[in-house]
Amino acid sequence: MQFAGSQSEGRQPRQSETHVCDLRHLRAVVVDDSPAFLRSLCSFLREHEQVQIVGAAESALDAFPLVEQSRPDVVLIDLQMPGMNGLEATALLRSRHPNTRVIMVTMHDTPELRQASLEGGAHGFVSKSRLSQDLPDVLHEVMKH
Repeated sequence: MQFAGSQSEGRQPRQSETHVCDLRHLRAVVVDDSPAFLRSLCSFLREHEQVQIVGAAESALDAFPLVEQSRPDVVLIDLQMPGMNGLEATALLRSRHPNTRVIMVTMHDTPELRQASLEGGAHGFVSKSRLSQDLPDVLHEVMKH
């Protein structure tokens, strides 16, 4: 999956692209059960020099040791995964690491899931179909609080 919105030489960055660059050395762990999407998300985040990926996992259970070891500023986690889903993982992450921000990432974007994610402790919510458009702004908003 290719994400639109990467900076190219010779043009000014769009407003949403500049937000991530305002974040200073944001440490991130990304979690998604799809290896292809995980690679794409990591590639997208690496385009932003201020975001450092300190871990990537294909399950919530694999993510916990990464979070424990790396102490990221933010965890981007898929909502729907086999085993422990993103909502369950968020509750556990927040109880163990209350200063770590969590952004739910999903292809199932409904008002009910957004509400459940926020009530479950997530600090932000991004639809996979709008990731390149919305993630920079969501990261900026989540990290300034």
